[in-house]
Amino acid sequence: MKRDIHTKDYILFIEAWCLLALARFFIYLFPFKYIVLILERKPNNSNANKSVNPVILDEISTAIRRGCSHSFWKTKCFEQALAGKIMLNRRRIECSVYFGVADNGVFMAHAWLECDGRTITGGKGKDKFAVINKF
Repeated sequence: MKRDIHTKDYILFIEAWCLLALARFFIYLFPFKYIVLILERKPNNSNANKSVNPVILDEISTAIRRGCSHSFWKTKCFEQALAGKIMLNRRRIECSVYFGVADNGVFMAHAWLECDGRTITGGKGKDKFAVINKF
């Protein structure tokens, strides 16, 4: 039995999938100092949403997860956080991308996206990482 996907969900999925591809392209082609320009970009404060609708955050989070599961390339935490940041900025919703590191015998790095106290992407295991930067 096939699930009925609403048009809005399908459009969000297409947007997320395209932005995941774009994020992957940016990460592999451009130095981090140029990607930081995207990360530091904030939505226009005069029009920024003061109260964030949690339904929108859930829809974007779901769209990114679906985009990851239907991509033929590997989508890691950084691509997901970057795509989510762009999606939220387009909707004038302020959010933050966190970068963390952990050293449990093996050095590991992780990125996740948070908005209004909620984790949008990369929430799995984020507590194991020490935050080194936030954009």
